[in-house]
Amino acid sequence: MRRDLDDAVAPSGAPHYPEGDRDDGAVDRPGEGAVGWSRSHPVRAALRVGALVALALLGAALVRGTSESMRSGQAWGWDETMHAELPAARMVLLASDGEVGDAFAVLHECDRYPFVFPVLLAVGQGVLGVGEANARACGLWTFLLLGLEAVARLGRRVALQIDPRARGFAFDAALLAALAAVSSPLARRYAPTLFLESTALVFIALALEAWLARRTAGLAPSARVRRALVTGHWDTAALVTHLNYGLMRVAVNGLDGIAELVRSPTRSTTGRSHAVVAAPMAVVCTWWVFVPPPLGFE
Repeated sequence: MRRDLDDAVAPSGAPHYPEGDRDDGAVDRPGEGAVGWSRSHPVRAALRVGALVALALLGAALVRGTSESMRSGQAWGWDETMHAELPAARMVLLASDGEVGDAFAVLHECDRYPFVFPVLLAVGQGVLGVGEANARACGLWTFLLLGLEAVARLGRRVALQIDPRARGFAFDAALLAALAAVSSPLARRYAPTLFLESTALVFIALALEAWLARRTAGLAPSARVRRALVTGHWDTAALVTHLNYGLMRVAVNGLDGIAELVRSPTRSTTGRSHAVVAAPMAVVCTWWVFVPPPLGFE
């Protein structure tokens, strides 16, 4: 075992990662990267396989738990029924009858639950049909497919902030983040329901990952603008999914943005980047609050 560990460490005492194993086009060199095993170490490979199997089994357990709760006749709560499924079903039925204006009016009436989650349910049930099983499936599979991907990307991004050269370390961090998400009480209690919490997690994780990715060193100006725009879109989606959590996310952005602006040697460039981040939210909030549905049509 000792010899295996010694073989995995470069002469400088740091692990050796294969050529090309670095985020954003960078290349690792011998003696660089986070301290730990090499990517090819058999124990590490076995742990990764085990983590992937555990991830699949926990996801399957969530799907099975949703089916069991439906068979037991567990009823929806008031929030699930009135603030999520009712506007979603109304939008589906109105849009299927060609009443697009009335469907947008329902969207604008989503005040207790912002409109993103009801619209997501409406799109899913527009394809699968209106019903309890299909509504729950929309929320659950949004969390399993998009949510775990978002959390894994966030874990990977945080790891790369620690060591930009170690993609192997970042992969492990992504796996651990996804495992933490799928095994959490939030996943067990909220992903199979029509409450907002699990869907809010999806967009908040995407927004946080995009905010960190925006700071990647060596980006061309056009790429930096694109990443700022992506950040703004995910921040907006987080806000209009869950107002309380979204506003906290906006507050965190504001504080971190002020600190970034103070430390930046090019404050005008940083300020423009922040303006690009804020633009999608300003447009969507103006449309939602002030413009008649949809865009002037009654």
